[in-house]
Amino acid sequence: MSDSEDLPTHFAPEELAEEITPDEHEPIYSDIEDDHSYENQGDIVTFTDDSIQGFFEHKDSIYTVDTFGDWAATGSGDDLGYIWEISSGEKVATLNGHQDTIVSVKFSHDGSMLATGGMDGKIFIWSVPTASPLNITEVGSEVEVLLAWTTLFNYVQWLQFHPSDPVLLAGISDGTIWMMDLPPGNTTHVFSGLTSACTCGTFAGSRVLGVDEEGSMIAWDAESREKLFSISPYDGRFKSDGWNVVVAKGDAAVLGGRNGSVKVVNIAKGTILGGFEVQRDSIETIRFVDVIGIVVCGSIDGAIVSYDIGSMKVRNIMTHEEPVVSVQVLDNGPMIVSCSVDGSLRKWDVRTGHQIQKWTGHHDGILAFAITQDQKKIVTGGDDGASLVFGLE
Repeated sequence: MSDSEDLPTHFAPEELAEEITPDEHEPIYSDIEDDHSYENQGDIVTFTDDSIQGFFEHKDSIYTVDTFGDWAATGSGDDLGYIWEISSGEKVATLNGHQDTIVSVKFSHDGSMLATGGMDGKIFIWSVPTASPLNITEVGSEVEVLLAWTTLFNYVQWLQFHPSDPVLLAGISDGTIWMMDLPPGNTTHVFSGLTSACTCGTFAGSRVLGVDEEGSMIAWDAESREKLFSISPYDGRFKSDGWNVVVAKGDAAVLGGRNGSVKVVNIAKGTILGGFEVQRDSIETIRFVDVIGIVVCGSIDGAIVSYDIGSMKVRNIMTHEEPVVSVQVLDNGPMIVSCSVDGSLRKWDVRTGHQIQKWTGHHDGILAFAITQDQKKIVTGGDDGASLVFGLE
């Protein structure tokens, strides 16, 4: 694995080489009001379904979604996963074997494998044929379990495939991260040192980053397993009440905490560059918007805040009525899509903070979504057990 990603254009190397003293940022929500208005006529609530397709096999909430080509994979609290065709809504395969909620489904970079991880501590790697996906008719012979692991007395927190290699990371509730080469599926590395459940992790070039629910961060060398640096929650500059998310770009990592804090770390030097104390509740999702060199952070408080981490300034605030669950970036920006417990998907222009489009269709909150590779469709997973498809064109 090579560290081939460049910094966003506005990240000057000299900015990342020196430690920045963070400013005191006060919450700036004076123009945000809680608005739970609905269109209605008397006692009749108007409901709009903007979806163009759907999948309705699940019997419980859908917590995880991924896509590859015309296929979607979903995982649910009913202990089942499915692969299904986005264009038709037809089931391609039932993924049996988990004995508790499936919390993560991920396609490999070439779509040949699907990984599923659950609260039962099991990880399955499924063989997924890609040569002619639209012609699959015999499901049982087409999707097979290649490999399986069980983490005794623990559960899987998250999964992530390497962006260009057949290598899988798995975060475990005992604080370890497993890294597996696929195939043959040997557990080539186990990264340890975190003191509680590993809530999030990521590849960062030749490094692996992990954070935990007590507020620690560790960076390891992916090949040697050597710990490069760690940052303790007892460092007053790193207070978070536990980290939920970490993302990396070049030598910059951005972390989101349960107390709403956002921290920026230089992972080449292991130094804290600065942070923001703007959002009022737990940060659930962070994305880099490469084209304009900012990051966006979505929170339980309903806000999506865009930060310029070069200048350490807030750019814009965009709001849902209820908690934000996930944010994805369209074509590297400047447009983003967000989903919320309020049951809506929304498209925003992060340059201005203006809402461009809103989609509804779920009868409950949206817990996950993915954008297809051609950037033409959005596939959601709902608390209502439905997976819906929305058009982006």
